[in-house]
This record gives sequence, C-alpha cells and structure tokens, in this order.
Amino acid sequence: MKKLFKFLCIFFIVISFSITNVFAWSTHGKVTYQIIYDIDWLNKLSNITITEYTYKDIETEPYNPEFEIEYRDGPIGGTTSALKILSIYTDEPDWEMDQNLKLSPFQKITGGSSGWRHQYFITLFGIIRLGKAPDRAHYFYNLALKAFDRGDLYWGFRFFARSLHYLEDLTQPLHSFPLPYSFVLKNILNFNGLIKIGENHHYALEDYQEVQIDILRNDYLEKLYTNETFNVHTIRRLGILNAFRARRDSGKFFKIQEKFFGKEINNKSGFTINKDDYRKSIENEYQKEYDELIKIHLTNFAKTVNTAFKILQNDLLKMGILD
Repeated sequence: MKKLFKFLCIFFIVISFSITNVFAWSTHGKVTYQIIYDIDWLNKLSNITITEYTYKDIETEPYNPEFEIEYRDGPIGGTTSALKILSIYTDEPDWEMDQNLKLSPFQKITGGSSGWRHQYFITLFGIIRLGKAPDRAHYFYNLALKAFDRGDLYWGFRFFARSLHYLEDLTQPLHSFPLPYSFVLKNILNFNGLIKIGENHHYALEDYQEVQIDILRNDYLEKLYTNETFNVHTIRRLGILNAFRARRDSGKFFKIQEKFFGKEINNKSGFTINKDDYRKSIENEYQKEYDELIKIHLTNFAKTVNTAFKILQNDLLKMGILD
C-alpha cells in the first residue's frame, strides 16, 4: 500500500504539470438536440420570453471575472423555445465560464479551475476523487428549480442546460482519468512531452467524434435515439455514477487511438488530425473497434440526458408547472 500511495503521489504531481486544457465531447448542443427534439412536453413550451439574468441574490458560486452573459437565442424581451434554449446553452459552460478562478489548492491537478469544475478524477478504487463536476450539475439544477419556482421558464431551462453540460462531460472517459499510469511512467521526466501526449489523445477523440455527429452518421445517431434511462433519482448521483462508468474505459481509448491514428498520436511535439479526412469512408482496420467504443459512451450520454429530463419532468409536475 505504501508503494501504491507513493506512486499515486508521483502520478498526480506529474499530471498537475501535464494537463493544461479541459476537453470533453464536442458539440454538446448538437448532440443534445438529437436526443430531445421529439420530447412532446418540451416541444409544447415553444413561446418562452427571454428574460434578463436576475439571480445574483441566490448565486453562491463565482464565475470567471471576464465571463459575460450572452443572449444567443434573441434579445431580452423576445421569444424562444425550450428546445432552442437547451440546444444552445448546453455549450455555455465551455464559454470560459469557469476559468481564472481560485477554487481549490488541488485544482492544478485537474488543469485549473475549469478542469476542477468539469472533471471528476477517480483513483485508488474511488478513495481519491478530484473535481466538482457532479456538484456543478447539482448546483445548476437547483438554480433551475428556483427559476421555475419564480415563474421564469427562460432561466429555468438555461440553468438546466448548464446542469446537463456537466452531466454530459462525465460520460467522457478522459474526464474521469486523463492519462494511463503507463504513459506517466514512460514520460515521468519529460513533462512537456507528457503534456503533448495528453493533448494529442484528447483533441483526437474530440475532433473525430465531432465530425461523425456533423456528418450525421446513422450508426452514431442511432445510439442517441434511445428512450432508456438510468435508475437514478438525483442529479448529483447521476453525475457520480457516470464518472465511475466512464472511468472503466479510459485506458481503452488510449490503446485504440494508438492503433487507429498510429503511434504518431504519441508524438511529444504534437499531433492533430485533419477533420476532413474523416468526413468520408476510410480504410482502417481499427475504425469499427474505435467507433464502437465511442458509441458506448454516446449511448450513456443519451441515457444521462433522458434520466435528467425524467427527473426534471417529475419535479415540474410536482411544482404544478406541467400539466
């Protein structure tokens, strides 16, 4: 146990230098739209007034001092729909909302304040957990309920969109364990090289997944068209279970990406893919294996959204907001 503890200390010291950015699934809004566009009760809420943000009195968590609230669905006083709000603002937490903050003495391990809020690192069989993504999902869900209670449907759904973002982040395996131990051991004296390896794998996964959604690949979209849910009844618990579920496959992504993209993905001077190369059929013997692994977690993404909507629907029924 002493040797394991010593190794984990070294591991976290190293990745504290190696993680400089936060990555997750690309295009939260596009993927979320594919899952929710045909929810009947949601589509009935198609004439929502865009209201000004008036929640400083109940907000307890800070934002990036440079973050400014944008209204991308129209001007204040205009109208929008619940579907449009959710399709736009599930991306909002990635608009530098969580950067430039001092939240924890351990946030450097997760890549800074944004990483601290968007990730949930799990190691030592779950004894060590770093990050606040499940808490952020819970926080914004509670704000959503408070907005709905005020009769403010616009900010109710906008806060709910933010909550969804953190839940969705937690279905991405590299948000629960960023680098396999083997990579750290091989590059323990080369911090800059380790940074690049981590970035290479994260960007490659993100860029490849984004293209498959952009081109509306049927086998990818089919994984999103599910009515299945998880047997979970609270938002925070849903986030935590997502992280543990995703954690199991984090190492598999590094292995299959080495095969699919080639050993060049471990180039310590950097590696990027040309997205256009993956907009058409390619001949790669590992593509099917890679696709299937990604689709497992996109299915979990869809089940997570469905579960969160089920929780929200039940709460809105209790509040008398839905018939």
